[in-house]
Amino acid sequence: KLSMIKLSLFVQILLYLSPYSSGQPALTSRICQDTFGNYTSNSAFAKNLKTLLSDITSTNTKIQYGFYNFTVGKDLDVVNGLGMCRPDLSLDDCHQCLQRASSALVEQCPYQKDAIGWYETCMIRYTDRNIFGKMELSPWFHQQFDVFIVNKVKFNRTAANLLAKLQIEAASGDSRLKYAAGTTNVSSSFEIYALLDRID
Repeated sequence: KLSMIKLSLFVQILLYLSPYSSGQPALTSRICQDTFGNYTSNSAFAKNLKTLLSDITSTNTKIQYGFYNFTVGKDLDVVNGLGMCRPDLSLDDCHQCLQRASSALVEQCPYQKDAIGWYETCMIRYTDRNIFGKMELSPWFHQQFDVFIVNKVKFNRTAANLLAKLQIEAASGDSRLKYAAGTTNVSSSFEIYALLDRID
C-alpha cells in the first residue's frame, strides 16, 4: 500500500493557492544553518556556490519539470544544490522564482555553507553535505493560518478524504513528477485546497 511517507510526498494544505506574482516578497521562510560551517567571500566554496546557483536558475537547462539538482566542486569545496518549484508553475515563472530565492538566500544567510529558503511557489537549498537520494525530515517550516473552525472533526475527516484521493492521483504520475491538487468543501462557506507533490 502506497503511503505519503513512503512516497516522501510534500504536502501542503492551503486556504488558497495564489498564482505566482512577479513581485516576489522576502522569503516566506529561511533556515541558515551555522552547524555545518561557514565560508569566506573569496573562497573556492563561494565561487562554486555562485556557479551552482547560476546553473539551477538558468533558463538554458533542458529540465522541463521544475526540479533541479546540481553539484559543483569537490572535496572540502563541494556545493550540492536543489531547486524545486510548485508543479503548477510555468517554467518561466519557476526560473524567476528560483532566481529571486537564490539571491535572497545568499543575502539573508551570508557565509553559511548550509541554507534553505522558501517562497510559496519555490524552494532553493545548498549545502556542502551529500543530500541527494536521502530522506531528511529537517529543516522544515510551517505556516499558520488564523482560521476559526466550528467542527474540527468534520474538517479533519474532509481533509483526510481529500488527501487520500490526491495521494492516489499523485502516485500515478511518471517516475519524475508525482503531483495532484484539488479542493473540497467542509461547508458552504469553508473550502479546503490541498496540493501533494513528489519530484525526483
